[in-house]
Amino acid sequence: MDATGRSAEGAGCLKSKLRWFLLGLGFAGAAACLLMDGAWDSNRRMAAALLAIAATLWFTEVVPPFATGLLVILVGSIFLARPLGDPELFLRPLASPVIALFFGGLVLALALAKRGLDRRMAALVLGRWGKNSDRLLWAVLGFTGLTSMFLSNTATTALMMAMLAPWLDAPEHNPNQKRRLGLAVAMAASIGGMATVIGSPTNAVAAGYLSANQHSLTFVGWMAWGLPLVLVLLGVTGWILGWAIRVPPEAAPMLATSEKSLNRGDVWVIGTGAVTVMLWMMDGWHGLPAAYVALIPVCVFFISGILTPADLRKLDWDVLLLIAGGFALGSALEKSGLAGDVAQVLSRGEQAWQVALSLGGLALFLSVFMSNTAAASLLVPIAGSVGVMDTIHAVLLTAFCCSLGMSLPVSTPPNALMHSRGWVQTRDLMVYGTLISLIALSGMVALVALMGGS
Repeated sequence: MDATGRSAEGAGCLKSKLRWFLLGLGFAGAAACLLMDGAWDSNRRMAAALLAIAATLWFTEVVPPFATGLLVILVGSIFLARPLGDPELFLRPLASPVIALFFGGLVLALALAKRGLDRRMAALVLGRWGKNSDRLLWAVLGFTGLTSMFLSNTATTALMMAMLAPWLDAPEHNPNQKRRLGLAVAMAASIGGMATVIGSPTNAVAAGYLSANQHSLTFVGWMAWGLPLVLVLLGVTGWILGWAIRVPPEAAPMLATSEKSLNRGDVWVIGTGAVTVMLWMMDGWHGLPAAYVALIPVCVFFISGILTPADLRKLDWDVLLLIAGGFALGSALEKSGLAGDVAQVLSRGEQAWQVALSLGGLALFLSVFMSNTAAASLLVPIAGSVGVMDTIHAVLLTAFCCSLGMSLPVSTPPNALMHSRGWVQTRDLMVYGTLISLIALSGMVALVALMGGS
């Protein structure tokens, strides 16, 4: 074995030992919570132990994140549901309207991908607007951000990689163009998902918490908060990348568009998708909840045969189970009173902007090292219990910051994909991902200060 192999093996061994050390530390903390006497009642102690176990497993990832979510549901059902007076408390998240909404979004994205319509749209947009390197940068940012509003950030990144790879992987490519577009895709895929409630699992966690606490937002109501933030951050990202990573104007690729005509199945998918999105955006007019509307493409595609049972098995079921586990953990923290206790400590004697800075900074830090959805599952119930800030504002700020942890390859799937492809380096993500995240946090905290926490 050469020196490189021994070094990699040693690093892997050290990482494994660190994971198991943290795992032991987390379970020790859970045991301490259970044995704590006098400070908390039994329900709070059990909720704290469950939080410690879930946080440790999500952070170390010694088991798949969705398995941790299922563990939360199981342990909570056995040890906490009856003492809290609600035997179905931890099973209810599996049938949450937000789960149905996200399920419908996944099915719609799957149908677009199966028919190749996502790639056709990307080729059409980038082929028309990407005539030089600067315009291509903005086209990539815009299309990636727009697509990520309705598709998962992982699917969006995979789509953009498929579109750009033939040119960026060519020997004669411009290295700076590869860095610039790779960062643009990674950043925009994470940023764009904040615009809609189905754009990111962290949004689903926040929407589920708000719905369970009589603060639900409509599809358009969420966009009223998320879309302006996304547009501003995409503009900031484009300006930073365009200024910091210079590329000759003639370095843009020639992106081919498909000449294949649309068939009946393609028209069905496009029509159903358009109707679904319009109904989502017009919920104030027709009165149907977004979760009901999300089942329209599910029924249409599977009844018509556009999607098959084999396609159903390709869905990201692990994401849905992880979201449900996050809802269950939030229920444990909320119903036991632990979230309120932590929120009181967090907001004691503080102004709204200081609490916003604490919540947002903690969300950014955790989401750099652990699953964004897991971080949101831990922090959203706490944010919702902070009395200094409006509940909706605190929850949205926390959810958005959980989506903005973009400083390392492991922080988000888009970062990992771009890094594994070799288009961006770790130092690129540390510099630009951290800078954009801090700019976003500063802007949101400033807005909270201006609003006075109302």
